[in-house]
Amino acid sequence: MTLKKFACRFVASCLLIGGITVVLPAENIQLAPTVQAAGQNSYAIDSYTKEIQQNPKDAKAYFNRGLMYCGEQDDKAVADFSMVIKLEPNNIRGYLHRGIAYRNLGKYDKAVKDFDKVISMEPQNALNYINRGLAYYYAKNYDKARADYNHALKNDTPYDSSLEKNLANQGIKINLNPHNAAQAYYGLGLIDYDEKNYKAALENFNKALKDAENYLIYESRAECYKMLGDNAKAKADLKKAEELRRAEKAMIDSIEDSVMSNIEAEIEDDD
Repeated sequence: MTLKKFACRFVASCLLIGGITVVLPAENIQLAPTVQAAGQNSYAIDSYTKEIQQNPKDAKAYFNRGLMYCGEQDDKAVADFSMVIKLEPNNIRGYLHRGIAYRNLGKYDKAVKDFDKVISMEPQNALNYINRGLAYYYAKNYDKARADYNHALKNDTPYDSSLEKNLANQGIKINLNPHNAAQAYYGLGLIDYDEKNYKAALENFNKALKDAENYLIYESRAECYKMLGDNAKAKADLKKAEELRRAEKAMIDSIEDSVMSNIEAEIEDDD
């Protein structure tokens, strides 16, 4: 895979996960992540490594390489994001993504500490509370997770993606979930599910689906219906989830093709 091809796949993945976080499954509900960017792409990692070798103080190169490692080699991602923070102590994205890497590694206390820092620097962003809430959730600190999700709901604002606008200007249309509410309600539903409060979980999954149609939410709601003995509705949700899985894959492929076409056209124009 060429670096350009990889970049398109990575952009498509980031579009679907909002660039920061994604609706994630509960431990009790064995689900696959929505999208996995090709973080292990050796070409991209080698490219950023060469940039770092040429300029060991290039914070941007460390950050980009950290993104490539994140999700696959999170220990290396932590090291790179730590370098970003060392070089730029006020780099909020360094703390944010290191927190995500720590969370992936199961180091929830360290993740929470980084998210605390992010929230202190950007307290108005509801998504920061969702990220911390997820760390609390995985640590089974349900009370604090609930508090963060509820705070996110009270301070929810429309999601404004400059990347989405830029792609639209190039004729590439993509519909991102405009609110963080879906992720907050989904997080609350996962807590209720773990606590075996299936009716409450069902209510929160229903609220999440009002803001975003995501196959993970349908799969989670199907599990609730199963626990409540409604197998017909569970079957219908699983069918809908599979339809959304296929649609998502088709959308990623379409975005990738569109971006590649635009890149190729620009190359031809330059020639």
